[in-house]
Order: sequence, then C-alpha cells, then structure tokens
Amino acid sequence: MPAFNETVLRARIATLHDQCLAESKKGQEEAAKNPGASPWGQDPMVCDPNDLAGLVNADTDKADIQSALGLAQLALDHTQRREPLVWPYGVSIAILVIIALPCAWYFLLRRVRDLSDAIRGN
Repeated sequence: MPAFNETVLRARIATLHDQCLAESKKGQEEAAKNPGASPWGQDPMVCDPNDLAGLVNADTDKADIQSALGLAQLALDHTQRREPLVWPYGVSIAILVIIALPCAWYFLLRRVRDLSDAIRGN
C-alpha cells in the first residue's frame, strides 16, 4: 500500500504529464502554422517523467512544465527509496515483541513456581 505522500506525488505527476502533452501538442500545431517561428520545428516536448528526472537538478529555478514534472519524479523516487526502509523494521520488531512477550511471561511463571517450591521445601 503506497504512502499518502506517494499517492499525492503520483497524482501530481499524472496531472503534469497531461499538461505537458497538451502543451507539446499546442506547440506542434503552432509550429505547423508558422514553420519558421520555432527553432525546434514540429518536434514534440519530452514528457516522460523518468527522462526528465535525469535531466533536472533539484535546485533548478525554472518554472516550466518539464522542470516541474522532473522535480515531481525526483521527489517520488526519493520517497520510494526511503519508504521501504521504514516499514519492514517496524513490522519485524512488532512481530518479535508479540512472540517474545508470552515466552517471557511463561518463563517468569516457571521461575516463580520454582521459587515457591523451594520456599515450601518441595
């Protein structure tokens, strides 16, 4: 089950991806109407979050859609890298405590019985 932050980031990436595709399509249509207006011609924008995450620095100042998409993917990658480290340790400790408590309880009960038998002389 993904964490809340991961779910929010995935939704943000999906929204930014859709916006990037729409902006790319709009740019291609404008380039088709005015062939000399854009230096990129009719080339589409790169809208793959994984590609953009490799091209964007975490401390970039750009406010364009591709930078935002790359930064969101970087944040998701960071969250996914950190998330698995937290849950397995917590779950394993909880399981060990659940198993160890009854064992310790019965061990102590046997020691109390041995002590009471020694006091009574049995």
